Amino acid sequence: MASRSPVVRLQQRGIQKICATASRVVRLATTLLADPEKMGGYFCLLDRKTGVILIMTIIGSVDPSKAARYKRLAEEKALRLFDFRLNFSHISSRVSANEAEDKWPGSVLGNRFIYSFSGFPPTYDEAISLATAFKTNDMPADRAESIMFASSRRASEVMSHPARVIIKSLEKL
Repeated sequence: MASRSPVVRLQQRGIQKICATASRVVRLATTLLADPEKMGGYFCLLDRKTGVILIMTIIGSVDPSKAARYKRLAEEKALRLFDFRLNFSHISSRVSANEAEDKWPGSVLGNRFIYSFSGFPPTYDEAISLATAFKTNDMPADRAESIMFASSRRASEVMSHPARVIIKSLEKL
């Protein structure tokens, strides 16, 4: 039996690290949100260059009656952002969100990957994706700030954005 190449093993370890970080982020978001109906969702990781879904997994617990919808939305957000990624202003799926068409925020553009989550309210879905990308060193601070600013109604909300709270909490762990 042939062993896997070092490149494949390295990529697998990187994806495992991203999933472990996403899991910690979801736990923190669950605590922050404090809604017993929102305990998890689907996390999707997409290769930014090829659009290939590298991982689609449940993190936390998901109501079985909502699982298919969350999975579909996590994938849709990631693929929509992939389609728009060449337009520099599209650094999150919030830019192309359209509630009437069931297209929601929750996906962000990293340097190597597109991160997407569905299962919480839109701002928290986006915060989970953003915090995961940032904490795995796949998103520069200025891009994270731009996304938080765009998803806040007022400049004063940027400081209390869920992604900022989660990132600060992760630094304490």
